[in-house]
Parts: sequence; C-alpha cells; structure tokens
Amino acid sequence: MEETEILKTIGGINHALDFIANVEFRKLDLTKEKYQYLNRIAEYPGITQTELGELLRSEKSTVSRAVSKLIKDRLVIAEYSENNSKSRHLKLTENGQSYAEIIERENQYSTEMALHGLSNEEIKQLNDLLNKVDENIKLSWMKVRDGFKREY
Repeated sequence: MEETEILKTIGGINHALDFIANVEFRKLDLTKEKYQYLNRIAEYPGITQTELGELLRSEKSTVSRAVSKLIKDRLVIAEYSENNSKSRHLKLTENGQSYAEIIERENQYSTEMALHGLSNEEIKQLNDLLNKVDENIKLSWMKVRDGFKREY
C-alpha cells in the first residue's frame, strides 16, 4: 500500500463505521455527534468540555452545541466546578448510561468484526502504529487549532 492510500483507508473505515452506527442508532435518536460525545463522557465521568473537545479533536463551539443537546435530551448533566465557575464536569444521567451501554456493545461488536483474523501480535502492532499516527495528527491539529498554517 502506498503512503497516500493509508489515510484514505483509515477514512474509509471511519465512514463505514459512522454509517453503520447512524443507521443502528437512528431509533434512539442518536446522531454520530451525540453518540461519540456520549461514549466519551461514559468513559471519562466528570470530564470537562475542554477535555472532551481535545479528546474528540473538536472546536469549542461544536462541543458546546453537542453538550447542550445531550443536556436538553436529559442524557448528560453538567456540574460546575467548585474551583472554576466556568468549568463544567459532565456526567451521564441514568438514561444516558443506558444509551452508553448500547453504544459500548456496538463498539465491542464492531471492534471484533474489524479485528477478525488478526493475531494478538498483529492487533498490538496495529494499535501501536495507529497510536503513533494519532499523535502525529494530534500535533498538527493542535497547531492549526491555535492558528498556525501548515507548510506543504
């Protein structure tokens, strides 16, 4: 595989999984945006909006809109920090937790399907390589987010 095909392959995998989840979560009225945010809040109870944005590589305004929708839908509650009145810690409601359990089962199933036929060693190697790629992209994302222009 040529270098230029790697990101296309990763993008294709991402689009396919998003499509599947959008279809399967439609009955729960969970869009891609909602289920991704809900999943991360489930993984990190008490996460702040800023931390959530960095984890998902999203802009502040996008995170704010998504969190507002989740609060409106009574899937998430936001508690203000005692130390910083601008910082809100996000937690799932009981209803949000039941949705998160469904999302987790879908994630587990999709992961099993994606890794089918790979050995434990191959899975570890793939994970290590993707973590390196993710770190490289994260650095670029942070620079562009902060207003720097990439030279290419």
